[in-house]
Amino acid sequence: MTCGNCGSNVNPGDMFCPKCGAGINNSNNSQNTIINDEVLVDAYIGKNIEELRKGNFSWCTFFFDVYYVFYRKMWLFSLLYFLSYLVVFALLMVLILILVKQTNEITFIQNYVKYYSIIYGGITLTSLALRLIFSFKFKKAYLKHATKKVEQIKIRNMGKTNEEIKKEC
Repeated sequence: MTCGNCGSNVNPGDMFCPKCGAGINNSNNSQNTIINDEVLVDAYIGKNIEELRKGNFSWCTFFFDVYYVFYRKMWLFSLLYFLSYLVVFALLMVLILILVKQTNEITFIQNYVKYYSIIYGGITLTSLALRLIFSFKFKKAYLKHATKKVEQIKIRNMGKTNEEIKKEC
């Protein structure tokens, strides 16, 4: 028997292809069918799959920021996203402390508007840059995340039919 996904030889009792890892559903009617991973990933992601597959930029990630990443249940990516903001803002606060220490209080108060506009501008530009970076990286990362989740679902549901696994996704 051969794998319908990659064409390599598969033993009759195998649940997965040894070369590509595609699942094999051994049904009672003696016809072995390959579970198509792409169909399962589509089922996992839902109706927005076409929007997710086309293009590189995620407008939802750009506009809804880390909240959209949380919504998609990508906990590690969300944590990285959030921590990158914290690191950048902490560095900007250190910059403020350095500016205050280098000037006396009166000079700092006189130049407060200048310092404030520089720091606020830095925060705004940094926030925009982080949003752009994560918006360009999100779609690829989410497809990878969905593929891993589908693999976990397939392993948990070995021996079930294609439709049962698809419903689980």
